[in-house]
Amino acid sequence: EGFTTQDFMWIKFKMKNSDLIVMAGTTRPDALYGQTNLWIDPKGDYVVVKVKSEKWVVGKKVLDKIKNQYEEKIEIIRNIKPEELIGKIYQGPLVEREITALPAWFIDSSVGSGIVYSALEDPVDLYELKKIQSDIKLIEQYKLDKKIVAKLKPIYIISVSGMGENLGEDIGREFGVKSSEDTEALEKAKSELNKRVFRKGVMRANCGKCAGMNVPECQVYLKKTLAEKNDAIMFYELEGKIVCRCLTPCVVKVADDQWFLKYNDPEWKKLAHKALDNMKLYPELARQQFNYVIDWLREWACTHHHGLGTRLPWDEKWVIESLS
Repeated sequence: EGFTTQDFMWIKFKMKNSDLIVMAGTTRPDALYGQTNLWIDPKGDYVVVKVKSEKWVVGKKVLDKIKNQYEEKIEIIRNIKPEELIGKIYQGPLVEREITALPAWFIDSSVGSGIVYSALEDPVDLYELKKIQSDIKLIEQYKLDKKIVAKLKPIYIISVSGMGENLGEDIGREFGVKSSEDTEALEKAKSELNKRVFRKGVMRANCGKCAGMNVPECQVYLKKTLAEKNDAIMFYELEGKIVCRCLTPCVVKVADDQWFLKYNDPEWKKLAHKALDNMKLYPELARQQFNYVIDWLREWACTHHHGLGTRLPWDEKWVIESLS
């Protein structure tokens, strides 16, 4: 209990001189203004899959997400090796510049779309890039363009009060990060920076129509516009591992025809909190948990097709879910 879904947008990056589209997952579409490269899992299993009229490159283990959330009829064309993706040139949305793809051992081809893009405000990305730039053998091993790799550097897109322009460098220094091997410190630094960016971040003048917006406003705007322009597809990930009572792992499924209780309605939340304030609870300690649940509840699926229960009066092919 307490877990819900989080938005996980898959951004389309078109491979140069190819009909392939690499799908890069992100929870931070605002960072697209600072895109510098893609990250590919060098040991990952990737496939080319036909989705509607497009050829997507994704992790092999994420195909069920496409079927469950976007398009059931997909065609696997072929496997594609990480080496066929690393070092190539790509064009993403929002900016005119082309970017390349680099190997990264901190990503997992089974998470999200299996590929991510980099904005070097992220300390994990920044220190991984520093490692690659300093390792000539690795550059040669993956046949990377030395000049392109050497020129990669952060693009400053977000201003955070109390921090300098180079957010990744600043937060890394604050948490004592020395290299990409300091994984624990890097994760703490990344988590803290994400909180500051979300609370206090303002998009800089180089961020197009989002210039001057705070980061949450920018994210809402981009989620809508990128989807409308077919530059991205909205997918959803569970916040953590969830297992059914029957021990089956749970997944996210987008239904075309489903009824929900609108628990995300701000007016409902306001009334629910007010009603709770007027209640006497035993023990009083439980009040904190009730307030927490009211806050995290969003749309709640309230019907199903099978089992005992009352038929939904206005749509009788559905049975009211027992906990609703």
